Amino acid sequence: MNDGIANDTNFFSIHILGHELEIRSAFPDRTAECLRAVYGSGYSEYSSRPENSDFRLELLKSNDFGERLAQTGAAVLQELKRDSNTAPPQLAISVKALLAAPAAGSDENDTGFIFSGLAAAVQHMLQTTECIYSLHAAAVSWRNSGIVFAGANGAGKSTLARSMVLNGAEYLSDDSTFIKSDRKTTTILPNPEVISAPGVPVEDMDKLIAQGFSAGPDPRFMMPPSKRRPAPLATIIFPEWSEEEPGLYSLTNRETLLKILKLIKTPLPYEESAARWFETCGGIVLGARAARL
Repeated sequence: MNDGIANDTNFFSIHILGHELEIRSAFPDRTAECLRAVYGSGYSEYSSRPENSDFRLELLKSNDFGERLAQTGAAVLQELKRDSNTAPPQLAISVKALLAAPAAGSDENDTGFIFSGLAAAVQHMLQTTECIYSLHAAAVSWRNSGIVFAGANGAGKSTLARSMVLNGAEYLSDDSTFIKSDRKTTTILPNPEVISAPGVPVEDMDKLIAQGFSAGPDPRFMMPPSKRRPAPLATIIFPEWSEEEPGLYSLTNRETLLKILKLIKTPLPYEESAARWFETCGGIVLGARAARL
């Protein structure tokens, strides 16, 4: 054991929106498989710890997980004792890492904890470094105006976004849409995650390749175009199943706000991060057109 790192640990990193996530894994093969499935070839693997990362995800074996939690708890207690002269104790904690481990007794090939840990680490890193939030949505840019399709799984987000891309829109994201607000403008940022390829007709696949998509290391997924620009959010559409006549139905600000609040994917562990998210929601409601489809 060196610097709290087990001898069998492998190191990976991914770069997202100018930030680096370091991944320490006791399951290198499974971790590489998950990274290929999410980011294609957009990750790096190292034999030693990468330097200057912005955030860290540690994928631990179950028996190591409890030990690390105990060490962390002891460190927090020590910090509280050190500041015990103040009343009440003042403790500033800056979270720079997340820990994840397979559930006790889980299948030896389980990858669920890796996927969930990876998603949480990326979302936490972007929120703590730049107040970038992740929305359960797909997004495209049309004539430099961002259009978001937000909704639950199976609502048709990806299908709608892909149909717009096939008709000339610029692809931004498929399932997780990164948004950032400066209190004047809400901006959609390109997500480097791959898109699912199965079920896409061959003729559509050819059109996507012509627009800059490329085959990834996993044939089930395609790499998005490398050159994509952020776009100001102009329209947010909530596709849903309904017995009404097909069409766009405008939403009130209240209806829009309630729908957006349900679709955040970013963890909100602090009061400040939750407050910024509510501000971002307010910017979306006031600055974008909203409708259900």
